[in-house]
Amino acid sequence: MNRPLNLWLVNQYAIRIDQPGITRHATLAKFMHDADVRTKIFASPTHYWNVPEKETEQTDPRAPSFHYIITSAVETNGVRRVLSMVGFSARVFVAGFRRPADPTERPDVVEGSSPHPFAALAAWGLAKRHRTPFVLEVRDLWPASLVELMGVSTRHPLIVTLRAIEKFLYRRADLVITLLPGSERHIEAVAGRPVPFLWIPNGIDLSRVGPFTPQSPHEGVTVMYAGAHGIPNALETMLEAAEMLQDKGREDIRFVLIGDGKEKAKLRQWAQSHGLRHVEFRDPVSKHELLATLPGADILVITFRRTGLYKDGISPNKVFDYLSAGRPVIIAVDTPVNPVEAAGAGFTTEPEDPGALAGAIEKIAGMPLDERNAMGERGRRYGEANHDLSRSAQRIAVALRRLVGRDAGPIGGRD
Repeated sequence: MNRPLNLWLVNQYAIRIDQPGITRHATLAKFMHDADVRTKIFASPTHYWNVPEKETEQTDPRAPSFHYIITSAVETNGVRRVLSMVGFSARVFVAGFRRPADPTERPDVVEGSSPHPFAALAAWGLAKRHRTPFVLEVRDLWPASLVELMGVSTRHPLIVTLRAIEKFLYRRADLVITLLPGSERHIEAVAGRPVPFLWIPNGIDLSRVGPFTPQSPHEGVTVMYAGAHGIPNALETMLEAAEMLQDKGREDIRFVLIGDGKEKAKLRQWAQSHGLRHVEFRDPVSKHELLATLPGADILVITFRRTGLYKDGISPNKVFDYLSAGRPVIIAVDTPVNPVEAAGAGFTTEPEDPGALAGAIEKIAGMPLDERNAMGERGRRYGEANHDLSRSAQRIAVALRRLVGRDAGPIGGRD
């Protein structure tokens, strides 16, 4: 009988299953454990937007092990953050360089995720060191994200460097896992050759959510956002929509924003200076608390910047948390691949258009309760059918086994 397949995964910002933030890798690792894949995650003990210390308690025996690399707590973008990324990646390579004395602890596959490409570069180095296949997970298209969202010049030395790293990684990956359904065209264009890919979007851990529960009649309308408060999230659109509704006398509509990020203080100050009486900012909560909180909303909102960056689709974690809650969703984005639209779970508005967002909120708020419940249920059923993370984990496990020669068949694809 073969020993379990060992996966080493490098992601500076990976967190445990029940911490606030994006728990994708920990959740997939939990389900891959059932498929005889053991995951070791190299991460930093500080979170990149609210930098609390990470807890080390391990409760689920299927949960991945974490190897924490100490990095400085950087709260702003700029040179210091880039240095933190580079420092993390160098320390990961040093930490994983020595071959474990116990053969059962040695990696069979090394995967690098791309919240930033320096970490993925370290993963490639470890794969070369241990003579294993290298898997690249493309979460964000670097350096396009910096150019489109942060306005960094294409001639900036950092962008030139990142483009070289991007091409290097695409050309050397034995398998590319992409979250964006259309990104394989970009990846193959940059690589200059066909690349084996596997489309694994974000999704829902159905083991952590209860059955769909219709909402009962009640007074007022709660509009909720849960996630990062950063530049890409365009939350000023939501605040400006709240101001428009308040000016119209819609005292029955309240806004709740849950989470943290570099823009939160500025957003809170803006709300106060504009006299918004029905906007509440809350601290980030664990995934367990979040999944219990979202069904308490009447409308769930997610906003994006107006940018060409989403031409290959979107797969934000919060969208699938929203769908699991079974409540109507409004998404402000311009993209050809939109899970909210595909599910019939709500409305899509133009990004950075507070008037359109306010109008969509009023439209859903004015619907009969049974129509709103039907909208939420469609989203929940779509998420269950198309974005069950346990099934996604099984697909990854099969691909990894094929990659190391433990299973026959082609590698990659959509299904």
